[in-house]
Amino acid sequence: MLSGIGPVNHLQQLGIPLVQNLSVGNNLQDHYGTTILFKINASLSITLENSFYQPSTLCQYLQNQSGPLTSQQGIESEGFYFNNYTFPALGYPDSGLAYGSYWPTNGTNLYYVMPYFGHPTSRGTVRLADKNPMTPPLIDPQYLVTNNDLEQSCSTHKFPFFMTNTKALSAIGAEYAQSYTPKCVYPGSVTDNFIVCLNSYYGSSLNHLSGTCKMGPSSDPEAVVDPRLRVHGVKGLRVVDASIMPFLPVANIIQPTIMIGERASDLIKEDYGAPTNPLPQIPISASANYKSLSNTITL
Repeated sequence: MLSGIGPVNHLQQLGIPLVQNLSVGNNLQDHYGTTILFKINASLSITLENSFYQPSTLCQYLQNQSGPLTSQQGIESEGFYFNNYTFPALGYPDSGLAYGSYWPTNGTNLYYVMPYFGHPTSRGTVRLADKNPMTPPLIDPQYLVTNNDLEQSCSTHKFPFFMTNTKALSAIGAEYAQSYTPKCVYPGSVTDNFIVCLNSYYGSSLNHLSGTCKMGPSSDPEAVVDPRLRVHGVKGLRVVDASIMPFLPVANIIQPTIMIGERASDLIKEDYGAPTNPLPQIPISASANYKSLSNTITL
C-alpha cells in the first residue's frame, strides 16, 4: 500500500499517490483458539522443572536429537476432525486440535489442548497508520464476529472436555484445571457461555494470518493477484506468500506457503521459457481411498 497499490479511499486519506486500486489488506483470516489445561494424576507431563532445565535433557538432544527438546513447545500430537459448520460438503475435516504436555506448572502434571476451527467466515483488515514505513500497521482481525464462527468455536472448544470421558483419559484422572482460568468459572458442564468466556479472556491467534492479497479473477473486486500470482493491472509484480490464499487451510499454513513458493518458481520459469517439473497426478484410487478413510473418522 505504501507504493500506491491498495484501496483508493484509504490511500487518498494518507496522501499516497494511487498506482492501482486493489483490495490489498482486505480478507484477513486467521485461526483462533484457546489453550485449555487439564490436570492428571500420572507423572506424564514434560515440565520446565523436571525436564527442560535438566543438563541430561540438553545432552540427550545434542547427542541423539531426541528427548523433550525435540518437541515444539511441548506439542506432542495434532489431529483434525469434522465439525461441519462452515463447508459441510468439502469432505475433509474442518477443525483441529493440538495436544501437549509441557507447561511451567511447578511440578503439577497437566496436559493442554488448543482447539481451533479451520474455516472462519469472519474477515479482518490491515491498514496503514501513516506514510512512515517504520510505523506498525493497523491490524483488525475481527475474530468471531459472525454467528457461524461463534457457533463453531463453541462446538470445537467443547470437544476437549468430552474427551476426558474416554477410557484413556479417565484412567489418569483428567480434570479441567480451573485455577488457570480464574476469570471463567467452570459450571461443571460445558456451556456456550463458558466457552465464550474462555475465548474472550484467554483466546489467542495461532499466527496463521493470511488472505490479504487474495488470488482470483479480475472480475472479483476482492482479488489482488491472478492465478499466476501476478498483481492485477501492475506489470512485472507478483505476490508469493500466504496473503494470496483466498481461504485458510485447516492445518498450519507453513506447508501450503512453501508450495506457493514452489509453484511460483515454476510459473516464473514458464514465463521465460525455462523447463519446469511436471505437476504430480493424484491417482483416482488414492482419492477414493481418502474419502473412504474420511468417512470412517467422522465424529
